[in-house]
Amino acid sequence: MNRSAIVAAASLVAVVLVACGLAMAAVQRPSGAAQEGPASFWRLVGVDSMTYSSIRAMAPPLIHRYADDGLWDWDRLVLDLRKNPFYVRGDFDGDGATDVAVYVLVLPRGIQGLAVLHGSVDKLRLFAKHESPETPFFPGRPRIEEIDEGFVGEYLRIYVAGTRIEPFPCSELRNPPGCDDEPFVLHHDAFQANYLGKSSAVFVWRVDRYVRVVTSD
Repeated sequence: MNRSAIVAAASLVAVVLVACGLAMAAVQRPSGAAQEGPASFWRLVGVDSMTYSSIRAMAPPLIHRYADDGLWDWDRLVLDLRKNPFYVRGDFDGDGATDVAVYVLVLPRGIQGLAVLHGSVDKLRLFAKHESPETPFFPGRPRIEEIDEGFVGEYLRIYVAGTRIEPFPCSELRNPPGCDDEPFVLHHDAFQANYLGKSSAVFVWRVDRYVRVVTSD
């Protein structure tokens, strides 16, 4: 076989291999734009080299318990792996069980949210900004408590029980309603949502709900 024939054969093999690779990529990587439901995470989360099942595998065990109890909808809530860390653990309600706060995207629109799961598996609490008060994400689901809250931050930090919290002065806040001027010590763990170089707030469990205490603005 002469040199020209060898080069032509090699080129043909290369073309075939590239075509096969593109075909396999098309199978493994959905187009995204036409996808809804669980597959829409491909275009939202920006981790298209991963499979949906591998993202599930990264979920804290408590999320799987909630899913088994019908309180976590894998088709609607996707772990937001763009955040680092994307979840923190602690005893937020003071009952001795481990709780989890985790960043999610609420599908199909990809609304950024912060889900809080208690170890008692009582209800799922979802902090996310509604498009309107009349359009909840999970209508008719009393065990999913939706808190119309747009302040979810870009990363999370954990504060352990006994930490002294210094609230941001109410007089300097741009949005003063509900602010808390007095320093206090945490009776149990709490989590802080932060916007890098901007504002932050600690979410503290008080009696039967979370209270957002602004710590910088």
